[in-house]
Amino acid sequence: MSSGRRRVLFVAEDTTLAQMVRLRVLAGSLDSDRYEVHFACQRFPDLIFGNTSFKRWPIYSLPPEKVLANAEAGKRPYEISTLSKYVEEDFRVLEAVRPDLVVGDLRVSLPISAEHSKIPYATLINAYWNSSWTPKSYPLPDHPTVKWFGKHVASLFFPLARPWAFRYFGKPINELRRKFGLPTIGNLQEILTHGTYTLYPDTPGLIPLPVKRPRDHFLGPVLWSPALPLPQWWPALRADRPLIYVTLGSSGNHGLLRRVIEALAGLPADIAVSTAGKETFPSEKGVYCAPYLPGDKLCERASLVICNGGATTAYQALFAGKPVLGIPSNLDQFLSATAISESGAGSWVRGSEIDKLRTLAPQWLESSSARNAARRVQQEFLKYRPDFLFPEFVGSAL
Repeated sequence: MSSGRRRVLFVAEDTTLAQMVRLRVLAGSLDSDRYEVHFACQRFPDLIFGNTSFKRWPIYSLPPEKVLANAEAGKRPYEISTLSKYVEEDFRVLEAVRPDLVVGDLRVSLPISAEHSKIPYATLINAYWNSSWTPKSYPLPDHPTVKWFGKHVASLFFPLARPWAFRYFGKPINELRRKFGLPTIGNLQEILTHGTYTLYPDTPGLIPLPVKRPRDHFLGPVLWSPALPLPQWWPALRADRPLIYVTLGSSGNHGLLRRVIEALAGLPADIAVSTAGKETFPSEKGVYCAPYLPGDKLCERASLVICNGGATTAYQALFAGKPVLGIPSNLDQFLSATAISESGAGSWVRGSEIDKLRTLAPQWLESSSARNAARRVQQEFLKYRPDFLFPEFVGSAL
């Protein structure tokens, strides 16, 4: 290794594939002649990390299914005992690597470990988590109270409960910061966007921030698609029929996938479904399924994309200029879907409202205003290139 290269450590929380792939894309954009790249994560799937030369550091993370189940149940995913173990793991890698810069994605222990170690830390987080972003209507997530009291009653209490909930979720992190002699940060939103630098894989037109701090940097959408061949049924897709691309990704509610397919059955469109390896559905006339699909090519070919509403697939669709229908199941997906909805380039439905797709999907297939809005977002996406902006940021930060 060249001693003149600066060391950059990427640390991904293994909650969804998004955390790994976003950092993997950014890490791959750095010039190996200038930077020595290290990557810490719980696992390193070949689908994502194949053919990479990063120095790998396995670290402990909670099982993804536990984190997602806690989030959907309205529970804190990380208590102080878990966070203490995270911090120990962080210190182990930081001591071994001695990086000049740490870049993290949803590794909530880094505001403790990196700051205590006096190492510059950049957090990658979508801008809709910034507390200065004020949507016209803050989304009501599918918290258990929605099932208990109904959407109408829950929506009356949620604005009052939200500040308390964000403080509740941030409490263990602030308690541990105090133990390390660090000042408290604030609520969950302030914790997620806390760092020496805050990097947003978004554009300011889609997520406008009235208050932009000097440490805030918009990189544009960080997109990734697996290097997979097109499925055998690809030639069977009809050129005279629109295509609807359906995927709920690694973090969507896959118990809904069969109902989504049933709701779309009978539409004058072909349906391409990626199950993310969760289930197996036989391909039948007009409905074509595969465990994994090259999302970029599907979005280019599709007229409409139905996903969990999260930024990973939704931004891929918008980059191709295609409208999005979201079926969110956690708050991050609700926030992303809300931002896209307010841009006019998409809409979303709850998991309990899947039947609405029967009427919504044809409407969005035919909507010229939705297509125009998606193309406006696409034009801004094309102006923000993370493969240029991220190396530029690292160069200036170091």
